[in-house]
Amino acid sequence: MDFKGRGHRQAVIGGRLAACVLAWATTGRECRLPSVPLRLGILAVCVAAIAVLAGRLSDQDRCQDARRAAFAAAGGARVAPRSLAVDARVVRAACHDVDDLAAGSVSLLVAGRSADALALAREATRRGPEVFSAWAALEAAERRADPAAAHRAEARARALNPRWSGPVPLPAPRGGAGP
Repeated sequence: MDFKGRGHRQAVIGGRLAACVLAWATTGRECRLPSVPLRLGILAVCVAAIAVLAGRLSDQDRCQDARRAAFAAAGGARVAPRSLAVDARVVRAACHDVDDLAAGSVSLLVAGRSADALALAREATRRGPEVFSAWAALEAAERRADPAAAHRAEARARALNPRWSGPVPLPAPRGGAGP
């Protein structure tokens, strides 16, 4: 790009702003800031970033709350089945991290919600096909219902993590169903 064009001008303005802030912070001397439109543009970008990140933080909070509820149910806490179904939907919608989906899947599986656990594990493998925990969760969710699919998921998990010791025995689901 031509250094006399717009890109050069923006780099010079950015450099001046950085030099101005540095001079003010170290010596306390005043300096002339860039033009008002530039400062307003920077402000607009910052406000947009705050809005986006605040929405993600809200999703993360909802994700963690739903995962905690599912984990508590897996640990034996009394929870209404309808509440667990809502938690499963919230985990799927609000959790952006594949490991969160996989952990939620296993918690729901142990809590007795095998269909919701399977749906979450499949979603985890769809979002993160290269994530070991997603395939390990899918293996656990498929183990009782479809052993062949569980074996395929286990093979994929082993391919992603050759040092994995393998599946662990699943506890009996909390809904009264046996192994």
